[in-house]
Amino acid sequence: MIRIINAEVELAAMLSINLHQLDELLINPTYETFFIPKKKGGTRKIVSPNQQLKFVQQKLLQFFQSFHETNCSLHVHGFTKSSSIQITNSPIVCNAIPHINKKQILSLDLKDFFESITARQIFELFRSDIFKLNERISYILTRLTTFKGTLPTGAPTSPILSNFVFLQKDFILTHYVKSLNIDYTRYADDLTFSSNNLPLNEIIPAIQAIISPFIIQQKKTRILHQNRKQRVTGIIVNQKINVDRQFIKKTRAMLHDYTINGLEKASINHFRENGKESNFLDKLRGNISFIGQVRGKEDSIYLKYHKEFEQKTNKVKQ
Repeated sequence: MIRIINAEVELAAMLSINLHQLDELLINPTYETFFIPKKKGGTRKIVSPNQQLKFVQQKLLQFFQSFHETNCSLHVHGFTKSSSIQITNSPIVCNAIPHINKKQILSLDLKDFFESITARQIFELFRSDIFKLNERISYILTRLTTFKGTLPTGAPTSPILSNFVFLQKDFILTHYVKSLNIDYTRYADDLTFSSNNLPLNEIIPAIQAIISPFIIQQKKTRILHQNRKQRVTGIIVNQKINVDRQFIKKTRAMLHDYTINGLEKASINHFRENGKESNFLDKLRGNISFIGQVRGKEDSIYLKYHKEFEQKTNKVKQ
């Protein structure tokens, strides 16, 4: 059931804090800025809230989700529980399924997606017919979810708020491509279009016009043909959804290194930049989970890797 907040005392109660704590968060929202390496080189800037603010944002995320379920496009699969086939599949798999066995796939990436969404847009969102919140509560929620005038990349609330802001553009894009027999899905800032007819490079200018002021990152634009490997958010979709062989090979190598040589050496071998053990375990666990999401939890490769990982990790803990 959707809950409307009309007063600060109601909001503080929902967030499990008192009014004094709420005022402190509004006056001095604290964030940490750090950089993480990208897969293909370079770094990604992360702006992450401190522990108390993150706790509050996680509470707000639950509040926002109650509105999101009735105000999202079925073509959006990132950061949403509402998807046409998401009951039996993970969001990233749902995002890939419409593009299976297509002659052409167009993959687009939006530049600085979260940072392109302003505090003014978030305030107007809370005042809109979606939330219907009063001016004071809208101001407070904007202060709690934005930093230096934009959506912070590391805040739990940023992904779902970005979906709300992009909602109208999702509907316009869906209507536009439907008339051309093109399928469209979006996972966060990754936009994917697929077709068996029209050359997809022809629609890029129209897409840019629709999504403005968001900007397509030209260097990441890809046209993927059926005679080559086609990936949608990391999933192979040429004939069926599958995991890239190189990804499975890399995961197997990481797991082998971990089980034979131990955590410290495996961390150094696979994370030469920082060698953090927790990063290695998180990465390996995530890789194995991804294989299970795509190939299914009954898949023999997933079951084998999952069993080996758990056995080694439990043995280390003992």
